[in-house]
Order: sequence, then structure tokens, then C-alpha cells
Amino acid sequence: MPEHRPSAISRLLHFRALFAVNLGVLALLGAAFGREWMRNRDIRDQIADLQGKAAALEARNVRIGELATMLQTESAIEREARLKLGLKKPGESVVVVRRDEGTASAADRGASEPVDPRGVANSSKWWAYFFDQPRYRTLVQK
Repeated sequence: MPEHRPSAISRLLHFRALFAVNLGVLALLGAAFGREWMRNRDIRDQIADLQGKAAALEARNVRIGELATMLQTESAIEREARLKLGLKKPGESVVVVRRDEGTASAADRGASEPVDPRGVANSSKWWAYFFDQPRYRTLVQK
């Protein structure tokens, strides 16, 4: 019986089909690799961004800690009490120095709210705005 050998054309077609299958598998692997490479790059960028934010927050935390330590000293507490609360030590006398004789500042009058240059407190303006419109108009027009 004669031996059946595939013809050269059928062998060539067989290799082309195998080549096409291999090329398709290679393309799929390349696409998967490319996708993972892009994802890895994005994750590295996010990590770098988050590390920068963490460093900035750590530096801010250090500054806040230093400020808290500084404000807990006795001299800082005393300075704040003198400036913001108007307190004094026993035996001290307080001297008020006025810059302008025409207008008194809020600290001189004992007020703790903002005052416009005309000497009218904001709370007085708001009271007039809600309860005394004619007076409010005169305050605003000055």
C-alpha cells in the first residue's frame, strides 16, 4: 500500500494556521501585559501622590505640635491673657495709650466686636437693620 504523505500545499497551510493561532495568542498576551503595565504605572503615580500628601501632613502635624508646645509655656499663656482678656498681674497698673483723640478704639471702649471707622459697632448696625430701619439708613449713609 502506498504511503500517504501530505502534499506540500497542505503542510504549508497547516503551518500558516499554526502561525496565525500563535500570533493571536501573542497579541492577547501583549494586550494583557500592556493593560497591567498601565495599571501598575497608575498605581505608582497614586502612591507617589499619596506619599507627598503624607509628607505634607506630617510636616503640618510637626508645626502644629511645635505651636501647641509653644502656647503651653507660661509666658505665652500670660501674653495671651494680657492681650485678649485684658488681665494684669497684681501690683501692675494698666496704661492706655490712644493714637487718635477723635476716635476711640474698640479696646479702649471695652468692646470686643469690630467697629467701622465712624465708631459704630457692627452689632448696633445689625440691631438697627432689623429693628430700626430709619436709624440704619442714617448709619449707612454717613
